[in-house]
Order: sequence, then structure tokens, then C-alpha cells
Amino acid sequence: MSLIRLLAPLALLLTPAVALAQDANQTPTQAVAQGMQPLVGQMFEGGIKIHAVAAESDVLVVTVDATQGWSGLSRDEAVQSFLGGFCGGSDNSDFFKANGLRIDTLDRGASLTKGQVLRACPPKAK
Repeated sequence: MSLIRLLAPLALLLTPAVALAQDANQTPTQAVAQGMQPLVGQMFEGGIKIHAVAAESDVLVVTVDATQGWSGLSRDEAVQSFLGGFCGGSDNSDFFKANGLRIDTLDRGASLTKGQVLRACPPKAK
């Protein structure tokens, strides 16, 4: 099973619908991050684990950890797989109207590499 197929359900949780149940004191980004907390610690194919989900201002930060190292899959491939699941299945343009998304990576719990903040889904390959 591909990493895209495994990460797609996770990415669907980023939809604005999660923010509908937000606490009055939360920003929409904080509400999405809170809604994704049950996924922290979940392991995916290739030893990829969701290490943390947090809100930094208007940016949702998802940190993934390659618990067995990046030997079988590069950081870029993991990030692209996540984005493929998030951007490929539905129109998430509403999410990006008020939020950014950053995917950070860890290598066996160390060596944090911060990703770039995305304000829109990348263009689809033709």
C-alpha cells in the first residue's frame, strides 16, 4: 500500500469542517490542530509516525518522524505524499484562505527539518 493511500485519511482531517466545532477562544487553525491530536503517535507505512500537530499563529504544523530513518523514503517524498492526499481528494482551497500548512520532519526523533509554509496546494502535474 502506498504512503499516499495511508496519509490521505489523515490529510482529510485538515478540511475546514473540523474547525466548525471550535471553542470560542480558539482560532480556526488551533481547532484543526486540536481535532488532529488523536493521530499523534499513529504509525504509517515505512515507519513514518505523526510526531506532533500544532498551530503556530495561522499555520498548521504537522511533524512527521521517520522512526527507522529516511533510507527507504526521502523527506521530500513523505511531504509530497501527504500533500497528494490532502490536495488530491477534495477542494481544500477554503483551508488556505485563512491558514497555512507546514510539514516538518524528524529523523528518528532528532534532526528537525522545518518545511516551507504552503498557502495553496501545489499545481497538479499535467
